[in-house]
Amino acid sequence: MAPVRRTTCVIWLSLATGCYSPDLPEGLPCSETDRCPDGQSCDPALRVCASFAPCATPEISDRFDDGPICTPWGRSYGNATGVEEDGAFAITPASIGQNDGGCKANFDMPFGAGGIFVEVARPLTREGGYTGFLAEFAPAESMQVELRDGVLRLGTFIDESAFAEVPFDPPAMRWWRMRPDRRDGTATLAAEYSGDGSRWSPLGTRPGEPPATIRITIYAGTLIVDPDPGTAEFRNLGVCPPGTALEGG
Repeated sequence: MAPVRRTTCVIWLSLATGCYSPDLPEGLPCSETDRCPDGQSCDPALRVCASFAPCATPEISDRFDDGPICTPWGRSYGNATGVEEDGAFAITPASIGQNDGGCKANFDMPFGAGGIFVEVARPLTREGGYTGFLAEFAPAESMQVELRDGVLRLGTFIDESAFAEVPFDPPAMRWWRMRPDRRDGTATLAAEYSGDGSRWSPLGTRPGEPPATIRITIYAGTLIVDPDPGTAEFRNLGVCPPGTALEGG
């Protein structure tokens, strides 16, 4: 007699009763507390089970492989030097003292369920250095993920206080994501980090109703005079990492 495979049954709202089993396909609806099939987990943004978290490419995306920096979605700014080559956007602050630079978007983008994300391949880690990912929205509101002094923080652009902060772990915090979070009758703005761009861990939340649109900036800089401030390197802005279930969706 063939062995009996045990499955775990769940009932989904508005769906027929079904059973999870390791043989079921990816993309099943879920919540963060649902059990997914063996080897899969629930993506907190898109609410589906997958062995790699699904990824829907947002309106702004950049592989940093076309030469001109920040195009076609944004413009460069600041005293730091920006160079795009080999699939990376490199930012080197000037050595003269406090300064930064990067790319600012030219237009607002929809802030959908998948949010916006970027691979921070090499942040500035020297004393005085900082690397950040900013989302601004009207009226004069913002949220940003920033690395400074060995700490990854979720805060706002104009306020030094943080909603959340954790010691920086480079391998585990290579990807950063900001997204709206609506569940259990509440609405906040969530920030997360990932080591592979697929499985996300929470950094923290910013209270408030998520905006319909945001305008993003990626940046790096230094607060001090430093003859060698280092170079930050961004890759894959809004570009799904290889192997994601819904790459390019």
